Amino acid sequence: VLFDPDAAGQKASKRTALILLEQGFYVTVAVLPEGLDPDEYIIKYGADKFKTITQTGKDIVTYQLDKFLNGATAISAKEKSEFAAEIMDIISRQQDNFKISELYYFV
Repeated sequence: VLFDPDAAGQKASKRTALILLEQGFYVTVAVLPEGLDPDEYIIKYGADKFKTITQTGKDIVTYQLDKFLNGATAISAKEKSEFAAEIMDIISRQQDNFKISELYYFV
C-alpha cells in the first residue's frame, strides 16, 4: 500500500493494510521520499522510479516499528506497552501461519 505522506494518508495506509491482512494478503507499505504525494512523485521522477519505490515496501510490522522509533529519543513504558499491543493486533490479523511465526520471531 502507498498513500499520501500526511497524517490522513498514513492512517489510511494502516487501515487498508489491516483489511488486506484479514483477507489473507501479505502487506507491504511503501513510503515516498521527500514527503511527495504519489502524483507529485510520478511527475517529478517518472513511473519507473515510482514502480521501484512500490516494490521496495516494508512489511507492515517493520513499517510500524520504524515509524514508532523514528526520531524517538525517550520512549515511556506506557508508550512501549501501547505500541506492543498495536503490533500484536497487527500480527494477529495475519492469516498465513508461516508469516505469523516469522513476525512473532521478529517482535
